[in-house]
Amino acid sequence: MQEHVNEVSVAFSYGVLSYLGMDFKTAFESSASGMILNITEEPDNEIEQLIQNGQLGLGVIGMPMNLSSYEIEPLFSCRHVAVVNDKSVLAEKAILDYWDLDHQAIALVGHQFNPYHQNIYRFKRAGITPESLYETSEINFTHSYAAQNKGIGISVDFVAQDNPYPNTRVLHFKDAGFTWDVCLVLRKGYHPTKAEQFFITFIKKYLECNKRNGT
Repeated sequence: MQEHVNEVSVAFSYGVLSYLGMDFKTAFESSASGMILNITEEPDNEIEQLIQNGQLGLGVIGMPMNLSSYEIEPLFSCRHVAVVNDKSVLAEKAILDYWDLDHQAIALVGHQFNPYHQNIYRFKRAGITPESLYETSEINFTHSYAAQNKGIGISVDFVAQDNPYPNTRVLHFKDAGFTWDVCLVLRKGYHPTKAEQFFITFIKKYLECNKRNGT
């Protein structure tokens, strides 16, 4: 891959840029003295494929299932939450256990995203059998799904805080480890360019200075 010292290309999983905020790109380019940040947004599996094929140097995605293929820099974690309709019997609860999801209709981000596989693994380990699973690429749809009283939406805390939906309640899970873990990934053995190294340092410092609180 040819190095262009004045630009860096990074692919972000859907939702990451919403977490970072609208000022992220501007802040990077201001601190980088004219360096250009080229951004694309893709599902996790497509970003992983681009990295493995050598078409992309850096990705910011949900924690991969196969950690051995990458060099990984953990960046941030957000707690998963359940979005339930006000009329749901679960709305009366203060906190949820996995078992509360048993035989429920559930909407969650789909199999193109690493959290889907991690969450399905958690459900199976807990012995949970959902009545149905509705996969989406738009996490806000999980809130709409609950608002229409079609079932339970699995979202993350900062989305619930930033985009509250009427007729719903947002509930935490008893398991504090039920999280969306976002990391920066590089192909194993890949040597980042100077521009990419600058980006890696910048995003870690940016997150330290702009910590977000969930619901």
